[in-house]
Parts: sequence; C-alpha cells; structure tokens
Amino acid sequence: MASEECSLDDLLRRLQDFVNGDVSAQDFCRFFENAWNFEVNREAIPAGHRVVLNHLFDEVVFFSPLPRETWGYPGYRDEREILSAAKDVLQKIKPA
Repeated sequence: MASEECSLDDLLRRLQDFVNGDVSAQDFCRFFENAWNFEVNREAIPAGHRVVLNHLFDEVVFFSPLPRETWGYPGYRDEREILSAAKDVLQKIKPA
C-alpha cells in the first residue's frame, strides 16, 4: 500500500510545530526525512522552495540526539542546529 502524499502545507505545519516546541527535534527529523524521501511529490513544490527544503533535508539526516562529546563524526547536527535550519526555512517560505 502506498504512503499518503505529504503536501508543502503539511511540511510547513510540521516545521512550525517543531519551531514552537510542540514536536521534538528527533521526531521532527524522523518525520521530515521519511516524508521528503517517500511522501512528498517534489514536482508539485515550486523550485525555489525545493532548494530550501533540500537544504533542510541535508541537515536533518545528520541529526544526533546524543551529546556532542560522544560524536565520532564531526558532521552530525544537534537540536540547536536543526532548530536554526527550520527557522531559516520558515523565514524563506512563509506558511499560508
């Protein structure tokens, strides 16, 4: 059975929930990675928005909930960095 399609409005709503503190960074990253990979029809999203959302995807896939001092890879992202990237998206793509 195919997954339900996730719209731009759905993504922006979930982004706003994360920025508002209603969703944890870990849950947001899991949602966004899965949605962007499997549930979003990217061709239905304006090209400029896709660029911004692709950049966010590149951030969320490296999220680590573990303390920074335990990281063996310097490219991981912490909650603060994910929150900053999410806020940047909301500034560039105004929710309806």
